[in-house]
Amino acid sequence: NLVEHLDYELIPEEMWLKLVAWYGGGPAIMRKVICMGHGQRPQVELYPPLVLVVVAGEDGQPLPQFSRRFFISRQSSIAEVLHMLAEKLSRPMDRSRLWHRSKGEQWSQVQQMSSTLEEFLEGKVRDAGAFLLETQTAANVWPRAALAAGEGSADSAAASSVAGMTDRELQRHFEVGDRVEAQSGVT
Repeated sequence: NLVEHLDYELIPEEMWLKLVAWYGGGPAIMRKVICMGHGQRPQVELYPPLVLVVVAGEDGQPLPQFSRRFFISRQSSIAEVLHMLAEKLSRPMDRSRLWHRSKGEQWSQVQQMSSTLEEFLEGKVRDAGAFLLETQTAANVWPRAALAAGEGSADSAAASSVAGMTDRELQRHFEVGDRVEAQSGVT
């Protein structure tokens, strides 16, 4: 519920840099100007979506220890999102691709590179799910491709073996964003 001219002032970046040079200060809270609403009038995007991003490991599985959250403008194209994430996470952009997962669903490869984040998420920017950044191996193999090839034949076998797994073994099957029910250990 911020109010312009009461809680904050919008200034050009050049002015900000001059003020910091003269007086010190910070932190800079950079925001994009986007066109929103029916009239498509320009306004500052004060609350861009906070998106969870997870890095895929060499086996294609998400590495929760390498998960981070980023503010990403709802009007950034998916191609811009990929470029920004690859840069921030020190991955080669030309050898990286994105996957997306809504809560309770499976990971799916992102194909709509020219869509904006808002279009891709179909307007559900508050519940953006998670993105997975996958990078090709040195042998030019996509780790998740190898993972997907093994899933089809393993699905029925995995489903039948779940009942006999220990709690520790079951934990390995959870991914970022999965919902679980907590129960007390008392039976």
